[in-house]
Amino acid sequence: MKVFFASVAVVGVLLVAGCGKDDKAAVDATKSAASAPKKLAPAEVQLKDFAENVPNYLVAVSYDPAVGQYKGLADVAEGFANDTVKSFKEKVASHAPATDISKKPTLSLNFTSISNTPQFAAVALNGSEFTAGTSATPIMKRWVWLPSSKSEVTVAQMFPSAQAAINARGAGGKLVGMEPIANADGRISSIYFVFSKDGAEDAVDKVVMKAEELKPLADAKYRSLFAE
Repeated sequence: MKVFFASVAVVGVLLVAGCGKDDKAAVDATKSAASAPKKLAPAEVQLKDFAENVPNYLVAVSYDPAVGQYKGLADVAEGFANDTVKSFKEKVASHAPATDISKKPTLSLNFTSISNTPQFAAVALNGSEFTAGTSATPIMKRWVWLPSSKSEVTVAQMFPSAQAAINARGAGGKLVGMEPIANADGRISSIYFVFSKDGAEDAVDKVVMKAEELKPLADAKYRSLFAE
């Protein structure tokens, strides 16, 4: 009988221990699921690359597939591309066919995704336009899109009282825009502020600021986008 009760006691301890492990595993799994970033839905728009090579000019426009994640942002990017291509063609309409390929008027636009989360998306445009002369003119833009409001947010809107302080970080360069970087939870962990210098092609400075520094500077309605 003593052996029987001892066995029951041991089995009871093992069951209690097992239940504790199961409960802990369930809690850990719940925490993990809660902290995991939400999965993105399929891209809303499929933007198509575009190229046109004719005797008097060359145009090339390319899109990262992730740029089409949100229709509103895709429309902004594609609209900018269309307007830029139209303006370029008007500039070179009277140009004679280029006999030297190195002097052929050329427009290049490359749209890439910087961050793509359920909370925000960011797109970079890096390109150049050459119509005449010895060097191309850089074309740079940055867009940050908020799916919840289906609208773009600019540096001035996100940091209305810190614009001067941010500009000062650029050492005289012209502020192009911001590149927010997402952490594992889809929140902003840091932002690269992009500055162009002297209008020279590829002359870019990026100044990084961490979320803990930026969050107090942000307008109250945007602070939830930042990591703790």
